[in-house]
Amino acid sequence: MLVNKGLFRIGFPIPANAEFTLVAVDDPYHYASAKDVSCFRRPLPATNLRFLGTVMWDGRELINQSSIQGALESQIKDAVLGHMQATAAPSVQKVQQILNFETSLYTAQIKDNAVGEIDTPQIGAGPVPLVSLPFAYGINDAFGFVHNRQPFNPDVFSFYEQWLPHPTPPGARPPAPISPSLQAARLSVARGEQIFTTRQFAITGVAGLNDVLGKPKIMGTCSSCHSTPGVGSNALPLLLNTGISDGSRRTVDLPLYTLRNNKTGKIVQTTDPGAAMTTGKWADIGKFKVPSLRGLETQSPYMHNGFSGEILDVTSFYNNRFNIGLSAQDQADLKAFLVTL
Repeated sequence: MLVNKGLFRIGFPIPANAEFTLVAVDDPYHYASAKDVSCFRRPLPATNLRFLGTVMWDGRELINQSSIQGALESQIKDAVLGHMQATAAPSVQKVQQILNFETSLYTAQIKDNAVGEIDTPQIGAGPVPLVSLPFAYGINDAFGFVHNRQPFNPDVFSFYEQWLPHPTPPGARPPAPISPSLQAARLSVARGEQIFTTRQFAITGVAGLNDVLGKPKIMGTCSSCHSTPGVGSNALPLLLNTGISDGSRRTVDLPLYTLRNNKTGKIVQTTDPGAAMTTGKWADIGKFKVPSLRGLETQSPYMHNGFSGEILDVTSFYNNRFNIGLSAQDQADLKAFLVTL
């Protein structure tokens, strides 16, 4: 799993206070049990941490913390005591030094083979602008979880609007001609950015969103969840279940867990219970964080379980999941845009 999908096994016991019981395990490695549920997950980027609403796929470091800084500090201490096997926790000063270092690391594409340099002053899509990019907890919240903030702006990314066709103003010099292949590539990227920020669809059946807000249908765009301006993360500890770990999507290399609700007797099957392994809550089964999108092409395979190394598989998943109606060209344009981030 590590070699083929870049997945690490993380073992959890079923929480003592869990609202569910593990009633069956189908583990190809013949290891998992209620005492050690195997969850296979991708490592997350160690850069652009300043723009996160939570850390870890399941948000577990934020469960007992009041801020993202507290979650990162908790993660640092856990790593020193766990991974480094230190005999004592790091000092407050050492934790602060590590925190200062890791929140000062930024990653973004600076060049795309199809469209050329993209960290120019005219485009500004590289990593340098991230250093001074404004950010606050809950910034650009699309769903009303945070009050007294500015209204949601779906234009989370606006790097490539200039590449769309525009009439030349009277008296202005027309732009310098470029090759047809370069023009086509840039148009595709610009169209993909526009699809990401403007193509509306009905968000339905997402635990952590529709159920929490009491709205069976929410109209949104890709940028509604990937809402942090210029980054595409989410500035809240928003944990969602879009169905990627549903038993129906299981691949033969992943375990399958059958869980029963202790109160209602309802049964679900999942390849990873997600946040429920920390909270013990039935409603948290299959919930994971909204990942950042900068440097996306370097992060394959995608999703928490590395379900595919192809961005088109990701766009196809969401297209089918939410019945967006993306054409093959739309998905190709989305990919062209996403790989520039």
